[in-house]
Formats: sequence, C-alpha cells, structure tokens
Amino acid sequence: MTINNAKITNLFWTGGWDSTFRLLQLLLKKKNPVQPIYVIDSNRKSLALEIKTMKKIKEKVFQNYPFCKELIQTTIYLDAHDLPVDQTLQEAYSGTIKTQHIGVQYLWLANLCKQNNIYPVELSIQQHQNPKRSNFCIASRVSSNMLSRDEKKLYQYFAFPLIDYTKEGMQEEVLNNQWQNIMNMTWFCHLPTKRNNPCGTCAPCTIAIDEGFGWRIPPMNRLRGFSYKRIQKIYRKIKN
Repeated sequence: MTINNAKITNLFWTGGWDSTFRLLQLLLKKKNPVQPIYVIDSNRKSLALEIKTMKKIKEKVFQNYPFCKELIQTTIYLDAHDLPVDQTLQEAYSGTIKTQHIGVQYLWLANLCKQNNIYPVELSIQQHQNPKRSNFCIASRVSSNMLSRDEKKLYQYFAFPLIDYTKEGMQEEVLNNQWQNIMNMTWFCHLPTKRNNPCGTCAPCTIAIDEGFGWRIPPMNRLRGFSYKRIQKIYRKIKN
C-alpha cells in the first residue's frame, strides 16, 4: 500500500458529493495521484450503495479521462470497528461532544489514522449555507481557528481542503469544468428506500434540501422529509 507516500494524497472517499468533488479536483485540476480510503461501517444501510457508486464513478472517470488510470490508486477499505479505540482519542471525543455536536464517525476516522499510522488524510468537510448549521459546523471552527484542545487532538490526523467552500461554490466549479455527468452519480442518503432512492428524512437528505439539492430526492420523499422535520420541531417544543 502506498498509503504514506508524500507524493500521493490520501482521501477519505464515500462516493458522496463533497469527497467526489475533491477527488475530481485532485485528479483533473491538479493531476495529483490520489489514494482513496473508504471506511466500512457494517451498520450503515447505505454501505452497498456507496461501494457500488464509487465503482461506477471510477469507471466513468476512466472513460472520460483515461490518464486518471495512472493517478487513482486502488481503494483501500478499512473497517471502522476493526481496532479498539485509542483511549486518548476517546477522551478527546467525549470532551468535544460536551460542547459540540459531532458524529461518532470522527472518532472512528481519527482512530484508524492513528493506529494505522496514516496521516494526513483529507476530509471533505465544507461550509453550510444555512447560518443555523454553519455556526456549529466543523469547517467554520477549523477556518476560524476556534478548535478546543480536545478538537485539536481529534482532528490532528486530517487535512480540510474544502473548509472555505459551500455547496453553491462547488456547484459553480462543477459547471465551469463540466463535471456534472460524474457528480450527478454521487450518493448521499444514509437510509435508501427499497427502490434505492434517497429517503428524504435522514440528516444528509435534510442538509441536501437545505442547500438547494432537493431536486436529487424524489418529490414524495422530499415531502416526507419536510413533514418529518416539522414533527421533530413540534416534539422539541413540547419537550422543552
């Protein structure tokens, strides 16, 4: 594995919009060799779809840009639950979630980087266009140098190349470079329906709707997601 080769960029890739955008930037604009790394979470219902999506995207990239066959390395698959969690990272994560809402995947990713001696690995986190989300997102805290001591311990294994981007900014670059046919193949939903459509209710789907990408979700599922958010809002008011 060429996983720590200084000439090759390590990239966490899921087949989603953000990480695929970064993959295309590295390959097509920078002509930079890339080592894709995919972290397997066997509990994730979108696992099979994500792997299938990445395969299709690679085939499309190779078809449209044959020179990329020399740049993109064979994807490395790491199991999120394969290694015991490092105690220092666990403490850093526990300290972070006392003040910031972040997913447990950041603990898994940091743990895999540390215990496999892989770093830095690019993490494709971008700014949220919705102010309510952007004030608390990791990208805003990194770009504003507002990270706590615990956050710095947790994120030290990552590079954040997209922290100054929004979805709108990425979309503009996609259109300018005519990458739409590849980017429209990306997958983002965590709870795909039986017909393998985005559900409209999971966190990535609601974020996609907030950021103007609702067109990627079937209308009925989008409506279901809207209703689900309204119910959640009412429940929170009653609870408080």
